[in-house]
Amino acid sequence: MRSGKLKHVIQVYKQTKQKNESGEYVNNWQLIAKPYCEVKVLDGQEVVNGNIEIAIQTVEFKTRYSRVIEQYTPDMYIRFQNKKYDIQSVDNVNWLNRELRIVAKERR
Repeated sequence: MRSGKLKHVIQVYKQTKQKNESGEYVNNWQLIAKPYCEVKVLDGQEVVNGNIEIAIQTVEFKTRYSRVIEQYTPDMYIRFQNKKYDIQSVDNVNWLNRELRIVAKERR
């Protein structure tokens, strides 16, 4: 992986539960990683919902290896350019622990 291509910064969030002052558990989003990455749009779709046409993108993020990101769970998402992306898959390229390929779909 060429480091010069890692020119975008993404934020990876995970849902956590914390107790509030009255003892109830509240869901919060915690920032767990902020890596530099290369971004590539894989697919674009237009969906009609009622009278509104919505564009949804599938995006590939390539970043350096991170154990925290590789062990993703369904309650994690990526924030990039003020858009949220649901993680579809995380691939440790060739199992070398050097590069991760993350495929995510824009959240609507």
